[in-house]
Amino acid sequence: MSSMDKQNQKQAGYAIARCAWYMRLVINKLFLHDSIPITVEQWSIIKTISDSGSLTQNQIAEKSLKDKTNIARMLDLLEKKGYIKRTSDPQDGRCRLVSISAAGRSVLQLALPVIDEGEQLISSILTPEEVKQLRGYLDRISSVLKEKVRI
Repeated sequence: MSSMDKQNQKQAGYAIARCAWYMRLVINKLFLHDSIPITVEQWSIIKTISDSGSLTQNQIAEKSLKDKTNIARMLDLLEKKGYIKRTSDPQDGRCRLVSISAAGRSVLQLALPVIDEGEQLISSILTPEEVKQLRGYLDRISSVLKEKVRI
Protein backbone atom coordinates (compact mmCIF):
# COMPACT_ATOMS: atom_id res chain seq x y z
CA MET A 1 0.00 0.00 0.00
CA SER A 2 1.44 3.38 -1.00
CA SER A 3 1.94 6.19 1.51
CA MET A 4 -0.78 8.19 -0.32
CA ASP A 5 -3.27 5.32 0.16
CA LYS A 6 -2.37 5.17 3.86
CA GLN A 7 -2.87 8.94 4.17
CA ASN A 8 -6.29 8.74 2.48
CA GLN A 9 -7.35 5.95 4.85
CA LYS A 10 -6.28 8.05 7.83
CA GLN A 11 -8.36 10.94 6.56
CA ALA A 12 -11.52 8.88 6.05
CA GLY A 13 -12.41 9.08 9.75
CA TYR A 14 -11.89 12.83 9.70
CA ALA A 15 -14.09 13.16 6.60
CA ILE A 16 -16.88 11.18 8.28
CA ALA A 17 -16.64 13.34 11.42
CA ARG A 18 -16.60 16.51 9.32
CA CYS A 19 -19.75 15.47 7.44
CA ALA A 20 -21.53 14.69 10.71
CA TRP A 21 -20.47 18.07 12.11
CA TYR A 22 -21.78 19.94 9.05
CA MET A 23 -25.01 17.96 9.12
CA ARG A 24 -25.58 18.98 12.75
CA LEU A 25 -24.90 22.61 11.82
CA VAL A 26 -27.38 22.47 8.93
CA ILE A 27 -30.11 20.88 11.06
CA ASN A 28 -29.51 23.33 13.93
CA LYS A 29 -29.72 26.24 11.48
CA LEU A 30 -32.99 24.87 10.08
CA PHE A 31 -34.35 24.37 13.62
CA LEU A 32 -33.49 27.98 14.42
CA HIS A 33 -35.03 29.23 11.15
CA ASP A 34 -38.25 27.31 11.85
CA SER A 35 -38.32 28.42 15.53
CA ILE A 36 -37.98 24.85 16.81
CA PRO A 37 -36.77 25.30 20.40
CA ILE A 38 -34.28 22.42 20.53
CA THR A 39 -30.92 21.49 19.05
CA VAL A 40 -30.21 18.42 16.96
CA GLU A 41 -28.42 16.92 19.98
CA GLN A 42 -31.52 17.42 22.12
CA TRP A 43 -33.69 16.07 19.29
CA SER A 44 -31.61 12.88 19.15
CA ILE A 45 -32.15 12.29 22.87
CA ILE A 46 -35.89 12.98 22.69
CA LYS A 47 -36.11 10.70 19.62
CA THR A 48 -34.18 7.94 21.41
CA ILE A 49 -36.55 8.10 24.37
CA SER A 50 -39.60 8.25 22.11
CA ASP A 51 -38.45 5.19 20.14
CA SER A 52 -37.63 3.12 23.23
CA GLY A 53 -40.07 4.17 25.93
CA SER A 54 -38.83 4.70 29.47
CA LEU A 55 -35.07 4.41 29.78
CA THR A 56 -32.40 4.99 32.41
CA GLN A 57 -29.85 7.73 31.87
CA ASN A 58 -27.18 5.12 31.07
CA GLN A 59 -29.43 3.44 28.50
CA ILE A 60 -30.08 6.81 26.85
CA ALA A 61 -26.34 7.51 26.69
CA GLU A 62 -25.67 4.11 25.13
CA LYS A 63 -28.52 4.25 22.60
CA SER A 64 -27.91 7.87 21.57
CA LEU A 65 -24.12 7.40 21.46
CA LYS A 66 -23.57 10.34 23.79
CA ASP A 67 -21.27 10.86 26.77
CA LYS A 68 -22.94 10.12 30.13
CA THR A 69 -21.91 13.50 31.58
CA ASN A 70 -23.36 15.40 28.63
CA ILE A 71 -26.53 13.29 28.82
CA ALA A 72 -27.06 14.32 32.45
CA ARG A 73 -26.83 18.03 31.53
CA MET A 74 -29.07 17.63 28.50
CA LEU A 75 -31.66 15.67 30.47
CA ASP A 76 -31.73 18.40 33.12
CA LEU A 77 -32.36 20.99 30.41
CA LEU A 78 -34.99 18.88 28.63
CA GLU A 79 -36.76 18.30 31.95
CA LYS A 80 -36.78 22.06 32.67
CA LYS A 81 -38.26 22.65 29.22
CA GLY A 82 -40.92 20.04 29.99
CA TYR A 83 -39.97 17.66 27.16
CA ILE A 84 -39.14 14.71 29.40
CA LYS A 85 -40.14 13.46 32.82
CA ARG A 86 -38.21 11.39 35.33
CA THR A 87 -39.76 8.83 37.64
CA SER A 88 -38.38 6.30 40.09
CA ASP A 89 -37.68 2.89 38.62
CA PRO A 90 -40.05 0.47 40.42
CA GLN A 91 -37.56 -2.39 39.91
CA ASP A 92 -34.50 -0.44 41.11
CA GLY A 93 -35.07 2.47 43.47
CA ARG A 94 -31.55 3.76 42.82
CA CYS A 95 -32.39 4.48 39.17
CA ARG A 96 -34.72 6.95 37.59
CA LEU A 97 -36.57 6.27 34.39
CA VAL A 98 -36.79 8.97 31.75
CA SER A 99 -39.81 9.16 29.46
CA ILE A 100 -41.06 11.63 26.90
CA SER A 101 -43.80 14.09 27.88
CA ALA A 102 -46.65 15.39 25.72
CA ALA A 103 -44.61 18.55 25.09
CA GLY A 104 -41.67 16.34 24.05
CA ARG A 105 -43.88 14.48 21.57
CA SER A 106 -45.08 17.81 20.18
CA VAL A 107 -41.59 19.23 19.68
CA LEU A 108 -40.52 15.93 18.10
CA GLN A 109 -43.37 16.25 15.58
CA LEU A 110 -42.37 19.87 14.87
CA ALA A 111 -38.80 18.76 14.20
CA LEU A 112 -39.56 15.84 11.87
CA PRO A 113 -40.02 17.93 8.70
CA VAL A 114 -36.65 19.58 9.35
CA ILE A 115 -34.98 16.20 9.85
CA ASP A 116 -36.60 15.06 6.58
CA GLU A 117 -35.27 18.20 4.89
CA GLY A 118 -31.76 17.25 6.02
CA GLU A 119 -32.23 13.76 4.58
CA GLN A 120 -33.52 15.26 1.33
CA LEU A 121 -30.37 17.37 1.12
CA ILE A 122 -28.29 14.18 1.13
CA SER A 123 -30.61 12.63 -1.46
CA SER A 124 -30.17 15.69 -3.68
CA ILE A 125 -26.40 15.14 -3.69
CA LEU A 126 -26.27 11.36 -4.07
CA THR A 127 -28.25 8.93 -6.18
CA PRO A 128 -30.46 6.40 -4.35
CA GLU A 129 -27.87 3.71 -5.12
CA GLU A 130 -25.05 5.89 -3.73
CA VAL A 131 -27.07 6.56 -0.57
CA LYS A 132 -27.60 2.80 -0.18
CA GLN A 133 -23.87 2.14 -0.70
CA LEU A 134 -22.88 4.91 1.69
CA ARG A 135 -25.22 3.56 4.34
CA GLY A 136 -23.73 0.10 3.85
CA TYR A 137 -20.18 1.42 4.19
CA LEU A 138 -21.02 3.46 7.28
CA ASP A 139 -22.86 0.56 8.90
CA ARG A 140 -19.89 -1.73 8.23
CA ILE A 141 -17.40 0.79 9.66
CA SER A 142 -19.63 1.40 12.71
CA SER A 143 -19.93 -2.32 13.34
CA VAL A 144 -16.18 -2.87 13.32
CA LEU A 145 -15.50 0.22 15.47
CA LYS A 146 -18.19 -0.82 17.95
CA GLU A 147 -16.44 -4.17 18.39
CA LYS A 148 -13.11 -2.41 18.93
CA VAL A 149 -14.64 -0.34 21.73
CA ARG A 150 -15.70 -3.53 23.53
CA ILE A 151 -12.12 -4.81 23.75
